Amino acid sequence: MIMKWFRNLFKKKKKSYPQDNKFYLCIIDENGDKLHQNLGITEERAQELTKLCIDSYQNNELLYKCLDNLVKGCVHTNEIVFATMVLHKVIDRFNAKNRLDDLIKNMFDNG
Repeated sequence: MIMKWFRNLFKKKKKSYPQDNKFYLCIIDENGDKLHQNLGITEERAQELTKLCIDSYQNNELLYKCLDNLVKGCVHTNEIVFATMVLHKVIDRFNAKNRLDDLIKNMFDNG
């Protein structure tokens, strides 16, 4: 009985997701040519979210912190989905640039 009490005393509470939240993607314009149009995100807002993705990636060393920053900058599920997809492209571009920089450095490094 006492051992069980001690175990419960030092047991960490597990974090869990709320069970009552439901998230839906809302398609606003099925005939739009671009994803942000389909999701009802204006061109200006898409540019703001893209800038948020770039800034968040550059200012956070850990991906989960970057994603946390993105979600805090979004106002609805459609923006979260769009920003996450843009972030993926931002990461791809930065990684490609870094690989190219490394390749050029290695070509001319006499070390």
